[in-house]
Amino acid sequence: NHSIGREQRVKAKLQSLYDRADGERRRAFDEQIAARRAKAADSGDPGAFGRYLEYFGHLPGGDELRLALAELARKQGNLLEAENLLRIASPGDTETAGRATAQLARLLVEAGRPREALVYADRLIGEFAERKVADDKTGRQAATELFPAGREAIERRHVWPSGKVDVV
Repeated sequence: NHSIGREQRVKAKLQSLYDRADGERRRAFDEQIAARRAKAADSGDPGAFGRYLEYFGHLPGGDELRLALAELARKQGNLLEAENLLRIASPGDTETAGRATAQLARLLVEAGRPREALVYADRLIGEFAERKVADDKTGRQAATELFPAGREAIERRHVWPSGKVDVV
């Protein structure tokens, strides 16, 4: 039996309509989606955020709401939920991805998992080095703030032992 949930059917139908829309219809579609996104964001209700993301999270602007929901989850102590939301938003090379990467690195450090955060610090000092990612800070500044020991600490994480090995 192959069936999909109602949410998946609606999401697929919305995507199909969006893809086929011409210029004027697409603008109208974008305006309606933006209005729904603003309504969800203004509510401050995690349930409203989740409902929006369930249907429209794959469309432009979805990651913005995902970041807001992740921050709300972090403040409420739901670190796993925050981490999962940030991992969804962090891939890519967008402004939102840079912000998600910075938030994810900070979350992991705060959760006592700094070794895992190093991967995201690498992205901050690499592809997001000169771009604003958090509180008017560049990726390099955000990474340096998280890891004051500097890039050396980040680079040492993959150092393998060398030399003679004594087996007893």
